[in-house]
Amino acid sequence: MAVNSSSSPILLSTFLPQRLCASLSTTIRVYTLTYLIFSVNFARLLSIMNTLTLNYPESLPDSARLSRQEFEETMRFAMAAKLFELGRISSGQAAQLVPMDRYTFLKSLKQAGVAAIQWDNEEFASEVANA
Repeated sequence: MAVNSSSSPILLSTFLPQRLCASLSTTIRVYTLTYLIFSVNFARLLSIMNTLTLNYPESLPDSARLSRQEFEETMRFAMAAKLFELGRISSGQAAQLVPMDRYTFLKSLKQAGVAAIQWDNEEFASEVANA
């Protein structure tokens, strides 16, 4: 097979059956579109995230019997759980802070002693009545 030295693209149909070319072309378009959507959403996520710097004594992770990374992850989770408990942010927003998916965040709230579902008596009675 000769190397294509011109600047024009190589056509798949030159080497593969037409039916396979159509399938490959569609698949490539889908993957390209998926990649573009992911890239745009990831860039958007990066551009809207702010940074919080928290100073703490160097000995604090040792006092908590945690590595520095475990301590910082625990602090991030504790902050997200407390903001969720206070009703300041949604569970989805809190999960983004940690970062983890919403389902895992809601399951992990038990560790922090925070209820995943926060209803007052009236809401609870309404749910029971409508069940």
